[in-house]
Amino acid sequence: MEFFYNNKNFNLIFAPHINLFNKIGFEDKSSFPKKYFEAENIHVDLGSDKSVDMTYTLQSDLYLGDVSSQVYEFILDNRPCLFLNPTGADHKGKLEFRFWELGYVIDNLKNLKNKLAKSFEDFEIFAPIQRKFNSENFYIEENRTASEIAADKIRDYLRS
Repeated sequence: MEFFYNNKNFNLIFAPHINLFNKIGFEDKSSFPKKYFEAENIHVDLGSDKSVDMTYTLQSDLYLGDVSSQVYEFILDNRPCLFLNPTGADHKGKLEFRFWELGYVIDNLKNLKNKLAKSFEDFEIFAPIQRKFNSENFYIEENRTASEIAADKIRDYLRS
């Protein structure tokens, strides 16, 4: 947060997991520093509907985060991703970190400014990987909606 607060040429939408700042989460909203709410280049949402209805996912130019399945929604429109690995997790070849193949991974925030730029400059390296992930994760038929496909599957199941 401090990086973006001090680098006004970057905009940030900070919308953590919806449960982080609610009554079943771990953090108290009042503990979140007020200065970030007041920064012109930072939008903070600690749990509105917009944090789960794809509003921010569709508005963003780059996905910046750690481990979240939300990245699969983000790459439906192939765009740069940058993943944060603050604990130095050994992620190479591990299924639970598979989506870290979709962009650069940084272990140290001192590289953040450089890797933000590189994520856009080198996006063509990751675009084919994102397209492959999309084809593996989502079944799509041309000229048929997901509802039509599901209705056919239910009908076929009931007939059997």
